[in-house]
Amino acid sequence: MTESKGEIVGARPLIPCRIRFGDRILKAAQPCDPMVHPDHRKKGVFTRMNDFSIIDARKKGFSLFYSFPNPSVRKIYQKSKSLGWTVIAKTDPSYWIFCPKNVISTALPNGFPSSIGKIAFRLFYRKKSKLPSLITAKSYDTNVEHAMTNEIGDLSKDTHNTCKLNTMRDESYMRWRFMKHPENNYRFLCARKGKELLGYFVFRTVTYGKVVEAQIVDYAAKADCVDVYLSLMSEALNIFQREGCDLMSIWAFTQPEFQRELDRCGFIRRSSLPYKPSKGDYYFSVNKAMSTDLPVDPMDQEHWHITQSDRLVPY
Repeated sequence: MTESKGEIVGARPLIPCRIRFGDRILKAAQPCDPMVHPDHRKKGVFTRMNDFSIIDARKKGFSLFYSFPNPSVRKIYQKSKSLGWTVIAKTDPSYWIFCPKNVISTALPNGFPSSIGKIAFRLFYRKKSKLPSLITAKSYDTNVEHAMTNEIGDLSKDTHNTCKLNTMRDESYMRWRFMKHPENNYRFLCARKGKELLGYFVFRTVTYGKVVEAQIVDYAAKADCVDVYLSLMSEALNIFQREGCDLMSIWAFTQPEFQRELDRCGFIRRSSLPYKPSKGDYYFSVNKAMSTDLPVDPMDQEHWHITQSDRLVPY
């Protein structure tokens, strides 16, 4: 926090976390909700708080920082190179639309012109009510389960983590992040071969006005197997359609093979979707705190495994 004459005028909180890379565990932190009193803005308070928070965290053993700034904070990061932040990607969600009429209604006002827009959008995406054919080379048993925390540690140590920086998803993390969340009701969709857990989706549904959005907030698969992801996605889409969802969302911008499959099957990127709740742009940014002891270059987005759950606010 920053004080002036005994009063708090700013705050720059950090949320600590553990980042796994193979067998290594890195101390990392995610800055969130920076705030500066209106009377003290444009005086360099934000910059000084950011510098102090990074320096102080480095002294305590933190070597990596990542965040999801909105457009305003992104501009500050880009203009102030001294802050050490590099914007490396837009979050760029992918969507599947079940009900085009309801989705477009969030972006257009009532009236005759908007009615034409709604009809045009519905015709353009008329095939979106038909689920894609997600053909996989192998079949897996996919079922919604109440929990799989006792198995997540083994899965998280698998081969995909040897080339990806990702949040350490062990049992304690899964319980804290999802199972004990005070507000959100998360469900687990698991893919198995026999009793072995090969992959999972964590999902929830959110209502924006009259629109119900299903969000796949976290996922992982053994060896990053695209077949496992597609099997899970096929079952997830069936579940969401049965439950009357209007659309579903997922982040795959750091998973190029999975993202290509989503694009191939007709999923829509955020930039092409007139959907009001998705209008806010967010960016993935990294600050390596001048550390030279990192296993890979964190400025390459493909070295990360990032899902919606990694953005700790507001999910």
